[in-house]
Amino acid sequence: MTATTEATRKTSIKRKILNELVEINDDINGSVKMVFREQLRAKRMDEEQKLKSSQGGKVNRKEKKNLKEKYNSEVKKIKVCCLVYVPNEGEDEYTLLGFELEHDDDSNAKSLMLGLDDTPHVKEPRNGVNG
Repeated sequence: MTATTEATRKTSIKRKILNELVEINDDINGSVKMVFREQLRAKRMDEEQKLKSSQGGKVNRKEKKNLKEKYNSEVKKIKVCCLVYVPNEGEDEYTLLGFELEHDDDSNAKSLMLGLDDTPHVKEPRNGVNG
């Protein structure tokens, strides 16, 4: 009974840690996105001001639309680039069912190390005769 309780407690602790990591990642993600959006907004306003000053104070709709589309695509890129890594729940995600070495009677240390002790093939330098 205590083994089940201990396993449940460990799972609960892992879940709490994972939830905390998710919250931290969300906070980082939100902060980074906000900073990049503010920078993009400032660049867009600067570019708009340059267009206005170069065209006598007026920007036509087509140029304004192109500018808006350009910066909207940049915002979408920020959303994609700011995806933050969230770790999986543990090493169980990496184990393949049916490939447990502990319970395999055919495997031993020697069979597992095959190929690791092989000597590499090294070409001997030629002495200059016949090529």
